Amino acid sequence: MISGTNHHADIDATAALNGILALLATAGLSDDQITAVTGRDPRDVRALIGSAAQPPARELSVIDRARMTLLARSQG
Repeated sequence: MISGTNHHADIDATAALNGILALLATAGLSDDQITAVTGRDPRDVRALIGSAAQPPARELSVIDRARMTLLARSQG
């Protein structure tokens, strides 16, 4: 399986592959077709859809961290 980051194109290969698999699952393919195309368990592929539906966790910005520090100092 492809994993890691292609530094030449700055693309996360695992994320790209997972996105393609999720597209296959949402395209209306049957479980047998998903298995034939991907070689993976269709439940895993369909689980990618559920995880993709959730918004990605956002990294805290410098301002967010500063706010949290100030709030913690004012409370304690």
